[in-house]
Amino acid sequence: MTVRTEPILKVAAMTFGALSVLTTAWQLVHAQALEVGQGCGWDGSVYCAMTRGELVIEPYNRRVLLPWLTSLFSAGDPLAGFRVLNAIGLVGLVAAVLWLLRVVAPSQVPRTVMVLIGSLVVLNPWTVHIYLTYPVLTDFFSAALAIAWCATTLRRTRRADILGFGFLVCLGLTREHWSAVAAAAAWVAVLLGLRTWRWATASSALSLAVLVFAFTRPTSLAAEPLTSVLLLWARESVASPENFTRLVFMVLTGVGLVCLLPLLRLSAVRQDRRLLWLCAVALGNLAASLFAGGDTDRILMPTGLILLVVSVALVIREPRLALPWVLLAMATVMTWHPWALVGPDGASWLSFYGLRIEPIDFVMRRIASDASAVAVPVIMAILLALPWYAAQEETPDPS
Repeated sequence: MTVRTEPILKVAAMTFGALSVLTTAWQLVHAQALEVGQGCGWDGSVYCAMTRGELVIEPYNRRVLLPWLTSLFSAGDPLAGFRVLNAIGLVGLVAAVLWLLRVVAPSQVPRTVMVLIGSLVVLNPWTVHIYLTYPVLTDFFSAALAIAWCATTLRRTRRADILGFGFLVCLGLTREHWSAVAAAAAWVAVLLGLRTWRWATASSALSLAVLVFAFTRPTSLAAEPLTSVLLLWARESVASPENFTRLVFMVLTGVGLVCLLPLLRLSAVRQDRRLLWLCAVALGNLAASLFAGGDTDRILMPTGLILLVVSVALVIREPRLALPWVLLAMATVMTWHPWALVGPDGASWLSFYGLRIEPIDFVMRRIASDASAVAVPVIMAILLALPWYAAQEETPDPS
């Protein structure tokens, strides 16, 4: 007996759509911008200084695109300029995710699915929620550019190639590590037969040029060697079982529990080289970001959105996966706490977004609370998505 998927997706679309509207309205009314750095925040204070032409420390000096754009029209009020640019970036992020889904979907994408995926992008705590309290960041634009570049790579038209090269340049000037990820991903696309070596060579050369440009920007203070930074965060993450648990929790909340669906259905992912390539890109960003700084969950937001597209494409391909997908999406949103209000003081903001630096006892209490809340839907989703369940579904009902 096969579970009907259309009613499940329609109900889920209505639920998540309403939730995204209500929580966004709630945040718009009640959210307050950080008081830190005159509203620019911690890292944001450095970006605001860049709009005034000041030399800043590494690695922020490499991310020149948004500060430069802000300086063109809002040098006197960088906070307002970043609000405008990142509002555009958020709209572009939603559009890029939906575009990528249309590119990889095996058939026409139903409206209910478009509503579902758009709602999850909005509910993600590192999109609209964080923007309303901390608008001076480069994450929204870099995520939008990365996902749009993935779409152009799989689109395979001359116009898409030209657009993709432009995205690649802007991406490297927004978040420098993506140049390395994209260069490696280009050759993975060749190995999977998705692209030619000429395109990969051009993409790699362009990425390398942008990377060299970014790493030769003048700086007021050089950072520690990259290997030292990676070792510092790696050692901190495995210093104790509690620290390692915190890292796992940050990874899972950063990418979302919906990422479990592609892991549970690896055989289905391997059947589509495009989905397999997207998983490689997502894992590339995960590998490059895991120990690259304290805000691991925030930095992994693009990885989560790419895997979200992969999971939805699997649902379109195998409708029997709709119920486990909805259960995982429910669990994901529960760990995201879209109603939570943070700020305007730094301590309040860090209690929600700064899990790396909050006392470990506090973090462990949050982990225990979230784990107990999502245990039932996650276990149900795993059981329903396992291959043996799919085989059982394919067996004709004797009745």
